[in-house]
Amino acid sequence: MYFGWHQVAFTRDALAPLTPTAIGTLPLVLVRRTEAIGAFDAVCPHRGANLAHGGELDGDVIVCPFHGRRIALGRSRRRYCVRGYTTVELGGCVFVLLRERYANGFTEFLASLVETHVFVPGFTLTVRVPSEYVIENVFDADHFKAVHGLKRTPRLQLRRGDHGELTVESVFETRRPNPWQEDVDTLGESVESRFCARVFSPTLVATELGPRDRSHVVFTAATPTPDGASVIRLSLAVRSDDGAGPSDETIMSLLQGSRRAFDQDIGVWEHLVTDAPPRYAPSDRPVIEYRAFCEEFRDRDH
Repeated sequence: MYFGWHQVAFTRDALAPLTPTAIGTLPLVLVRRTEAIGAFDAVCPHRGANLAHGGELDGDVIVCPFHGRRIALGRSRRRYCVRGYTTVELGGCVFVLLRERYANGFTEFLASLVETHVFVPGFTLTVRVPSEYVIENVFDADHFKAVHGLKRTPRLQLRRGDHGELTVESVFETRRPNPWQEDVDTLGESVESRFCARVFSPTLVATELGPRDRSHVVFTAATPTPDGASVIRLSLAVRSDDGAGPSDETIMSLLQGSRRAFDQDIGVWEHLVTDAPPRYAPSDRPVIEYRAFCEEFRDRDH
C-alpha cells in the first residue's frame, strides 16, 4: 500500500455522520461533525467490528455496533481509540493523507487554485487494474499517440517539484482543438497545447491543461480496492477570471474528454498481465522514474 494522498470519496457520498470507505485493505470511517469531516481507522480495537457499519456517532466517540464499547476518535486516554488521519475536503472531494512525511505540497497546490478556479466534482468508475497503472499513464509517452491519437509522440520533461512531487511536462500536438481551448489557430495542420502533470502520490495526479496563466486542472485519483482493482475519481478545477464562473460547455468538454480517454485506456488496462516482466525501451525512462517514485511511498518502517 502507498502511504501518500488518496481521494476516498466525493462530498456528496459522505453526508451521513458515519460513512464507510477504504484504501486497499485498510478500512476507514469518514466522520462528519457539523461542517467538518475526518477520516479514522474503522476497525474497533476491542473485537474488530467495522465501526462504519452500524456504529453510532456520539460526540467524540463512536458506539461500536458489536458490543456497545465507546471508541474515542484520535488519541485519547480512553482504553479504546482509533487513529485519525489528515483529511482535506475541498471542491466536493475528500482527500486523506496516510503519513505526514508524504504530503508533497498537495494542500499548498489546492490553496493556490482557490482564488482563480472553480472546483467541480466529476465522476467515479472502477477498473480492474492496480492504481499505479492509472497514474503511470502521464509518464507513458508512446501510449499518447498509440491509444489517444496524438499527432506525434510527445517529449516528456521530468523534474521534482519544490515539495517533492514528481512533475512531467510536455506540449501535446493534436489534430484539432478541444472545445475548452480558446484563441487557438484552427487553420493550421495541428494544434499545440501545454500539458503539465503534478504527481503528489502514486494514486493522485493534478494535470494542468492549457497556457500556464489560464490552465484548467484535472484531478485524477486512483484509490486501490481490497481486491486489487482501482476506484477512479475525477474532478476539475476550472479557470474563472471574470467572476462569472466557467461555462457549462467548458466543464462538459473537460469531463467528456477525460471520460473518453479513460474508455480508450480501459480496454488495455483490464487485460494487462501485470506480473509479466517488463522489457523497457529507452522511451520508457519516465515510466521507470515514476515506478521508483512509487517505491518511496511504501513506508517500510511500519
